[in-house]
Amino acid sequence: MLHPTVRLPHLALVLLVSLALTADAGAFFGKKKKKNKPTIHIEYTEPAKVGLPENLTSIAILPFTQAIEDKENVYTDRERKWGDHIIAAVAAKMQEYARDFDMPLKLADRESVAAIMKEKDLADAGLAEENQALQLGKLAQTQAICYGKVVISIDSVEGQVKTVEFRPGGYGVAPSTTYKKRIKRTINTAVDFKLVSVANGRSIHTFASNRSQTVDLKPGAIMGKDYDEADLQPETDAIGAMLTELVDEFVAQILPHKVAYDVPLTDPKKKLAKSATRLLRSGEYQDAIELFQRSLTEEDDDHRAMYNLAVTYEVSGGLPKALDYYKMAFADKDEEMYLAGLTRVKGLLEKRREALAENPLGKATAEGMVNTETEAPASQPAQ
Repeated sequence: MLHPTVRLPHLALVLLVSLALTADAGAFFGKKKKKNKPTIHIEYTEPAKVGLPENLTSIAILPFTQAIEDKENVYTDRERKWGDHIIAAVAAKMQEYARDFDMPLKLADRESVAAIMKEKDLADAGLAEENQALQLGKLAQTQAICYGKVVISIDSVEGQVKTVEFRPGGYGVAPSTTYKKRIKRTINTAVDFKLVSVANGRSIHTFASNRSQTVDLKPGAIMGKDYDEADLQPETDAIGAMLTELVDEFVAQILPHKVAYDVPLTDPKKKLAKSATRLLRSGEYQDAIELFQRSLTEEDDDHRAMYNLAVTYEVSGGLPKALDYYKMAFADKDEEMYLAGLTRVKGLLEKRREALAENPLGKATAEGMVNTETEAPASQPAQ
């Protein structure tokens, strides 16, 4: 029997709140902690979406804070800082891709460009007109110039939200309503890149894109806590991550590049499929394929084995068969990672067909779009 000073509704409410705040609440209700799935690392080579003119081998990247877009000196201190960050990131990414694919691309280093601007009295005044930027490209002895602008805005809003706390009362514990701090921050970043021929001033490529991040930290309805700026991701980290994505996207449009995926694997039930999965993880792709096929002969509706077999074909370069088995697995079981594999390989095959259509004699180049970190075995999987 309950003590007369403790009310049953209060006791039940306190019990529920305690369970909600307990780190092991999931275990209390019998929920098992999900295990991390093993993964296979796959790398692909993708062609440039736009590409560079065949004879273009040298580019000067101009400081964003002195490019013609800022001729009215409207950049904020934050944008000036990140403008310098962007030109360094663009140069580094271009050099990385050119080196990966053995391309004869030369970039005028920042020090040389800065020295020329200083000599021509452009360092403080900026490049007020596009012809000045083109003249700078000629002085740097490059065939093209790359310049642009960055716009960054940050909007933070603070407020208060009601929350219920539990404090000692006349009957043991009593709920009370109080207010806790809430903070919401939105960061918008936008870039505009231009690649222009020094010889004739014509645009080679333009790229404009943006990223946005909104974080809303508000107290919970029960036992909520205060939130302030200190609880947010540092703005430099958030801006840096968004601008890195935009730089990568821009450079990927003009140069071939590599993309990587960590593809998760399933845990099949059949012993044969489990053994095949171990062979897959150890890089013995042909043996894994044969074992998966034997397992599916015994149980042809094992979607887990179908999926892992699809991954095996994908990692070993057999994309058409990989697509077939991803389709079969997804048709049997609507799983997010099955759909992800199907979509990924379907997209890669479409890009391969586009590359072959544009260059029928470049079959080796198109085939090279699909590479893995581990070389495919000499004997190709049975088709």
